[in-house]
Amino acid sequence: MIEFAQQWAGGLLTFALSAIGCALFEFLAPAERQSWRSYTRALVFWSIFLAAAAAVLVPTQALIRYAGWAPLFSLDLGSALDNQPWFILAAAYVLLPFAPYLLFDCFYYWFHRLQHAVPVLWRFHAVHHSIEELNAANCYHHATEGFFRLPFVVLPLTLVIELKVPDIFIMTAVLAAWGQFVHANTRISLGPLNYLLAGPRYHRVHHSLAVEHHDKNFASFFPVFDALFGTAYFPKPDETIKTGLCDRREPQTTKQYLFALAPREEQPSHDRRSRTKTRACSSA
Repeated sequence: MIEFAQQWAGGLLTFALSAIGCALFEFLAPAERQSWRSYTRALVFWSIFLAAAAAVLVPTQALIRYAGWAPLFSLDLGSALDNQPWFILAAAYVLLPFAPYLLFDCFYYWFHRLQHAVPVLWRFHAVHHSIEELNAANCYHHATEGFFRLPFVVLPLTLVIELKVPDIFIMTAVLAAWGQFVHANTRISLGPLNYLLAGPRYHRVHHSLAVEHHDKNFASFFPVFDALFGTAYFPKPDETIKTGLCDRREPQTTKQYLFALAPREEQPSHDRRSRTKTRACSSA
């Protein structure tokens, strides 16, 4: 119980600090005007989400420790730096902290595509995509997200391969908050880095109602995966991006968040796609 409380509190603190940090970008250069109600609802939904995630991860981590399971493959990238020239060390300490996130993004990219392709997974992932006032605080997933990530992301990364890299706290902390930053309500651009790192406008395309943005930009950190597998879309500087779902509304209550999104309009019963995943709007 103590470990559960620590993980939940730590996750909530990380969320709060990241949201506050991103609020500066949202204040200086907002992508659209939004109400404060979206921020207050987000705190409640995030609390539920993080509690559910801790309820999944804490027993899993305890089981792995108890069983003594170790990754099948372990690569110590830090040991390869022994006796290297200073310029190689400098480059390595800049680039190597990205390596675990590159590996994570590889697993997450395909899990994310499954969430959009498999109806039962989309049923829960749709909560994340229903958000109309998308920002760094109001970017929660359904409470079951941690359970679904377990077999597709967490266990493969824990039991299959381990990457050991030089521990650079600042870089690690920044990348840990990236998941909220990419949802920030801001038009701030990363400039030339837009093609290397997924920024807010790049990921906002993934949440877009527009037909041309449908099933694009699945990667969480690195657009290279979208580029490799044909799902990349780099928005134009003046492109307007509205988020949400055509057939469901953003949850307003805990009941809607946990059990069923409110319908926006009736969908034709004969159209299987409209019943399972209606995101792109012809009028967007």
